[in-house]
Formats: sequence, C-alpha cells, structure tokens
Amino acid sequence: MTDNQTDTAAPTASLVRDTGLGRVSARGPDAASLLEAQSMTALAGLADRRLRRCAFADSKGRVVATALAWHTGDDWRLLLPAGEAEWFVTHLLRFRFRSKVEIGVGTHWRVAALFGDGIEEALATAGLERPETGTALVHDGVEVAMGADGHCLLAAEQQCMNTVLDALAGACADMEPSRWRGVSMLAGDAEIREATRGRFLPQFLDFDTREVIAWDKGCYPGQEVIARLQHRGTVKHRLLLLAVEIDAAPGTRAEIAGITVDVVDHGTLPDGTPVTQVVAPYPFDPTLEALAP
Repeated sequence: MTDNQTDTAAPTASLVRDTGLGRVSARGPDAASLLEAQSMTALAGLADRRLRRCAFADSKGRVVATALAWHTGDDWRLLLPAGEAEWFVTHLLRFRFRSKVEIGVGTHWRVAALFGDGIEEALATAGLERPETGTALVHDGVEVAMGADGHCLLAAEQQCMNTVLDALAGACADMEPSRWRGVSMLAGDAEIREATRGRFLPQFLDFDTREVIAWDKGCYPGQEVIARLQHRGTVKHRLLLLAVEIDAAPGTRAEIAGITVDVVDHGTLPDGTPVTQVVAPYPFDPTLEALAP
C-alpha cells in the first residue's frame, strides 16, 4: 500500500431504504387483551420489547393478516405490509367495543431494513444501538428491531428516517426492496397482502411449526377450524420457496413441472437469484424440492 492509498473497508451490511412495511400502533390498558382475543398468537404475556411474529384469521380459519409485534407497557407496535395497515386497523376496530385502546396507522412512518454482516457497526454510524437478538428498542425516535434471523428493521417518521438513512449511506450497500422480500422469505416468513388475504389456513404457511399459533390460549376467530386441522386432519399443503421466477401474481395459481401451486410472494435473494414463495402439495414433489434455494 502506498502513502497515497487509504485503507477503506467495503460496506458489509446491506440497506433496504423502504421495505414496503407499514406501522400500526395500539395504545391503552386494553391493547394487549384486544390483540390477544383476535390473534392466533399468544401476545398478552409477551415481555416488554420482545419481538413476536403474529397472525390473525377470519371465522373460517383463513389468515387475513400477519405482523411483527412488540410493546413497551401498554404501547404496542405492529409492522405489516403498508398496503394492509388501513385495512388491519379497520378490522381491529370492529372488535374494540368499549375497550380502552387507541388504534392508528403511522401514515408518515417509514420502515427500512439492514441485513448481512456489520449491522452493529452500521447502526453505530447513525448513533443507534444494536438491540439484543429478538428484541426492539427506541432511540431518539427510531424504533430498532433485531430479528432472530439476523436482520434488523428500523422504523421512524419520515424526516427522522431521512437523517438515519443519510448517516447509514457510507456504511452500507444499497439493496432494492425485492432483496428484502427475498431475505424475509428465505427466513421462512410469509406476509399476507390483499391478494392473498383469506386464502390460506395457517398450517399451509408453516405457522404451526414457527410458533405463530398458540394451542393453549383462549378463543380467537377461526380457532375451531385451525385446531381441527391440527388434531384431526392432515396438512396437505405447505410453504415452499422456489429459486425460480414465476409469471403469476400473488394470490393466483401456477403450474411448475405439472404441479399446481398457489403463489404467495415474489422476491430476490441478495445474490440476485429470483425466488417465488408458494403453497404446494405436501409432501413436496422431488421436482419442486430440487428448485428450493
């Protein structure tokens, strides 16, 4: 290395400036009980700042919403696809009755994501602390959630987020939103949007193996249908990520090697590989298993 050269390390963390996620808040002494009564996930006993994937079903047991949830005291946050936020708030308000809870959409909020190596160092450049894995913290108006699968979500109001993103720019490699979808799907997450709302039983999305469904909690919409399938039936469809690009929109059906699948989502892995998340007949055909990344 010559005297004129600088020892500059290339950015190691990847930054997605807009994940397409939105933020819903539920605040008040009855927030936890309302969410618990409507969700198939155990939320009421969740420790402060602890992250939990949760899902909500209709009376037929079909999944109508998915979210990442956490709380500090009576203040709950849920991150879910931005296009679903308004619908989800309206859905919850139908069951609020006289509950002491305020529910709203963070209309001026933005959610970014960090993944890969160097997340802690990248956060430090923006003056943020890395939370313990599986928890969230709030610092100067920025909510930082560190997932168990090694990726980090940042939520803040637009002006604050712009400042954070400017600070992160030199410490991260920019990635397209589709790369975040790919990383999320590779971790096994399934996000429900309008096109797939009410189409799948939770077992079809592997929620029974990812601790999204709590079998020992009280009643919630669709509980009888979901429990009946688990204890008396056979799960004949499961979630599968395929390393192929399918020309079929989420919520529609497609054929791959003569096998009919239901398309859930599309994305791209960090290395550029296109992937499609599907619900496929289970046990999986070897042809489909060979296409899994």
